[in-house]
Amino acid sequence: MNTTDISALAAGLRCRSAKWVGRFRRTVEPEYAPFVIVCTARTGSEFLKSLLNDHKNAIAWGALFAPASRTRIRWGFAAQPQGSDLRRLIADNPVGFLEREIWTRYPAAIRAVGFKLFYGHARGGEWKSVWSYLQRRADIRVIHLRRRNLLARQVSLELAQASRVWRRKDRGATSISSVNLDFDACVREFRRVEEGAANIDAMFASERVLDVVYENLAEDQAAEMKRVFDFLGVENRGVRASTRRQSSGSLKDRIENFDELERRFRGSRWHE
Repeated sequence: MNTTDISALAAGLRCRSAKWVGRFRRTVEPEYAPFVIVCTARTGSEFLKSLLNDHKNAIAWGALFAPASRTRIRWGFAAQPQGSDLRRLIADNPVGFLEREIWTRYPAAIRAVGFKLFYGHARGGEWKSVWSYLQRRADIRVIHLRRRNLLARQVSLELAQASRVWRRKDRGATSISSVNLDFDACVREFRRVEEGAANIDAMFASERVLDVVYENLAEDQAAEMKRVFDFLGVENRGVRASTRRQSSGSLKDRIENFDELERRFRGSRWHE
């Protein structure tokens, strides 16, 4: 087990123990800032989550309402409970799950608690109530995580799909390092992401939202995390991520038909 695995495991145990200890507190009202990280895949959400979980006063849970959570709850950490009662609760009463299991009582040291939610998550069945619940609760702070370069995001997405490696905690390279991208598929995906982001902009009042751009976070982590910590009302301090970038190099190196795409995107809003 390497150091990043150890830090990730420690974060998971800290979150679980904080919930357990918190149940014995006498305070009725939570004394922390509830938040949600809203984004789409391959925008650095695991990176941001791991940075938040390296802060002693914050807890960031995983993508709780990913489709896979209907059979196994995506807490975002190993060694978390998966009992049938919990699975029934999240399946049938997602708001009740959030209030009982996520935004519950914690030790006084915990000052911010949240989870990840992708644009397309919780859009059907009982889970649709999650979005209206988030809208109604004006105290919930929204970290809207975006990626400026949608082509780079598309490369990351297709590499992850091809390699089946969605996050990396070591320095090793993935077995697949380049992809051939379909122009029309890229355009459809770019529009889908932009529509999802626009829906979030329309859904929440601007004073409840902090926009975080992945490229800014990667370039100047300290400055961006100060913005995040200030937004959540926790002390600004140095933090380290337990995840690593899965690919490196230029887009030209990672896109097999880069010249074709560069030509076809020239003059569009997606050309950089």
